[in-house]
Amino acid sequence: MVGGIMKVTMNAEINRETIHKLIDELPERDLRAAKLYLERLKQSPEEVAASDKRDAEIINTHADELNAEAEDVLGYQAEW
Repeated sequence: MVGGIMKVTMNAEINRETIHKLIDELPERDLRAAKLYLERLKQSPEEVAASDKRDAEIINTHADELNAEAEDVLGYQAEW
């Protein structure tokens, strides 16, 4: 542990047959998310960081529009 931060590295090996079986059992609506997740697992830490940076840039570019939409939606929320 360095400076109060503990770094944990995990190696996991799942055989392809198990992965395919799990994917085959997924409802259709969950297949896209599962495929995206599996693709993300294949990426190196550098690729993940670059992808996260691009995502943040896109979100920040549209932040005002997204916040306005969220405010609008909250206006329809029932008071409890």
